[in-house]
Amino acid sequence: MRLNGARILLTGAAGGLGSALARRFAARGARLGLVDLNPQPLRSLCEELQAGNGSVEGIDADLSRAEGREAVVRWVERAWQGGVDVLVNN
Repeated sequence: MRLNGARILLTGAAGGLGSALARRFAARGARLGLVDLNPQPLRSLCEELQAGNGSVEGIDADLSRAEGREAVVRWVERAWQGGVDVLVNN
């Protein structure tokens, strides 16, 4: 199944299930906003997916805190004009 530019926001993206999902979504043509509170593994995953020509941006945020949630909302509004096609709250 092709995702053809679907805007997917994926939390907990830097490891385990999150990174596996990110790789699958990127391989199917999705645009990804990857959220994780661990900046280095998140950066590594983004670089890996971008090297494969994926449309990927990482957002370093702790979603257990209001500031982190607000930062993600601001990013979505700026990058995707407020639109998300799929949210994976991992």
